[in-house]
Amino acid sequence: METEVWRRVPYQNGSWNTVVLNGYEAIKEAAEKPVDAFAGRPDFMTQKLLQEVTGEISLAFGPFDNIYLQHRKFVASALRQFTFRKSRFTEDLISEEADKLVDNLLKKSGKEPVDIRQNLQYATGSVIYQMLYGRGIDFKEQLNRMVQNTNRFIKFTKSGNPADVLPWLRHLMPWKITGFRNMAIDSTAIRKGRIEDHVRLFSPDNVRDITDALLAADLQGKNRNECGLTRY
Repeated sequence: METEVWRRVPYQNGSWNTVVLNGYEAIKEAAEKPVDAFAGRPDFMTQKLLQEVTGEISLAFGPFDNIYLQHRKFVASALRQFTFRKSRFTEDLISEEADKLVDNLLKKSGKEPVDIRQNLQYATGSVIYQMLYGRGIDFKEQLNRMVQNTNRFIKFTKSGNPADVLPWLRHLMPWKITGFRNMAIDSTAIRKGRIEDHVRLFSPDNVRDITDALLAADLQGKNRNECGLTRY
């Protein structure tokens, strides 16, 4: 049996110099040593569109730098603080949404196959939304918009967005770019409204959800401009 051959092949992928890793050992080496060498992302069109909407660098598509590390530190601190203070909150919320999911799936049960993806999206989306912004809020309409926007985002970015590799394609498919921008505008408006409500009513002695915990970890937002933290 021939020994596995692995190579690292540089080539031009659209506008970007790219290295292709071929073989288990090459991929393992790249993933493990050095740890952060491949943690960043190029300045893709997706990132530019998101930044045009929010005025801030997207964590998901932005560079791996000190700002990203600070965000990760604050998020870890906020999650620890929230889960320590509100352990029953998370458990009760997940149990409640799981029961609703089971009930909805039982209503669909029958001989014909059914698509349960939407049910799973709304169940997980409801848990995430309430953990971020609090329970007992009127969120159904906004949750529906967030789920729809998530699907539009996935459709735009799945299998790679060609405009990220060949930026000039944005001029050949303006409808796709416009649709993505509209999705980003709507999603940002939802998040901005919730976050501004939390900033206005924030009390360090009453951490209601993860957004409050993030505000507390960020010293009530006072050092945001100094360290370049994003909010939306």
